[in-house]
Amino acid sequence: MIFFIMRQTQSKLLIRNSNKIVQNEGIFIHKIISDATVHEEFSSVNFNTILEFSAVTLSAQQVFRTNLLANQFAIILPIIGGVELLNQEVKFAFIGTDEIGFMAKIDNLDIFNPFKSETIHIIFLKLENNFRKIPQSNKRKIVFKPEAMASFFYSKFLNLKLSIGQFNARQESKLLNLKKKNIELIYNISGAFEVDNKLLETNDAVLLTDIEDFEFEALTNQSILLVIEC
Repeated sequence: MIFFIMRQTQSKLLIRNSNKIVQNEGIFIHKIISDATVHEEFSSVNFNTILEFSAVTLSAQQVFRTNLLANQFAIILPIIGGVELLNQEVKFAFIGTDEIGFMAKIDNLDIFNPFKSETIHIIFLKLENNFRKIPQSNKRKIVFKPEAMASFFYSKFLNLKLSIGQFNARQESKLLNLKKKNIELIYNISGAFEVDNKLLETNDAVLLTDIEDFEFEALTNQSILLVIEC
């Protein structure tokens, strides 16, 4: 279900729980973006196309499988727990809750929950760029700044920036100096926010275009907001 918000900026609010998919027992996927019409409308003039944006829950010892073509790359962000990354059943990396994984050029990528009894939660973002040579896979540390948005991944070459912040109730903030031609994907990881004059609860997202800044307000304590600029 997609709602259109009529205002000076073009934006879409994607309501949580509208695209739930249970792949199989032990794997639960919130496909927040996966619709071809959304791809076309929100393909960035800077050549990035969002192919998939999902919140994935994996029970113990479960695997989420995907593949990345030569012009595709993925961002893997563990929210609770950590994941092992495997290619052709061979482990090549572990991504923890204080890290982000940038993955590219992997035909068969398995995202595996290695824990024997714990359920884990990750954010999975898959993009396509037909105009840039995709860098090699790597992982980076994430540093939270209390009550502020902090950039934890930035690639000028790919025109991609990810920021995250944790806020307490009734704290207002503003994200400035955005590129007007970019897509802004704003996703509520936990808690509640007011963004673009709309309520975002956990797993809600809003897509904005043609903006240079936006204001938001946390409505609950320890609310976490993720912003993707591409």
